[in-house]
Amino acid sequence: LEMNQAVDEFQRAVDINPGYVEAYFELGESYVGINALDKGIECYKKALEHRPDYYEAMIRLSGVYTLQKNYKTALKTLEDAFSINESVDLHIYRGICYSELAEHLKAIRSFQRAIEIDDERMDVYTGLIYALLKVRNFKLGISYIEEALVKAQDHPELHFLKGLLHLGNNDLPTA
Repeated sequence: LEMNQAVDEFQRAVDINPGYVEAYFELGESYVGINALDKGIECYKKALEHRPDYYEAMIRLSGVYTLQKNYKTALKTLEDAFSINESVDLHIYRGICYSELAEHLKAIRSFQRAIEIDDERMDVYTGLIYALLKVRNFKLGISYIEEALVKAQDHPELHFLKGLLHLGNNDLPTA
């Protein structure tokens, strides 16, 4: 109910002022919050019409395309965002899209670049390890997992992935 009220209020704001970029963005957020993804896309696009360099709208728009499994369109939107600012999140999202498109080497490069920017985020390592598993590069995966475990030794998914890497590497005693 509250999200629907938010939609109503943001819609009123853009009805009163059709150039109100932030209201379009928040309207898009509200629509996505109630799973009205196509309406969310429309609102993000409208915000970008008024402010083509609206970085956060680009990121959110690519996220909705990813939710819809429209990975190529998500990648195009991410490339537009890269022209404004290179961030860890953009590399992660790009890595996810490339992974879903079975372009695993591009996914690996995206996750590796994300680690270069911020090597404290474990979601970057897990994304990279999953991509490395897809191309069966277990040794490189083990080296990255060891690096990650130094930073987050109690992270259960990292230990799970380490086991998978050792299994793939036919390293059964350490799996």
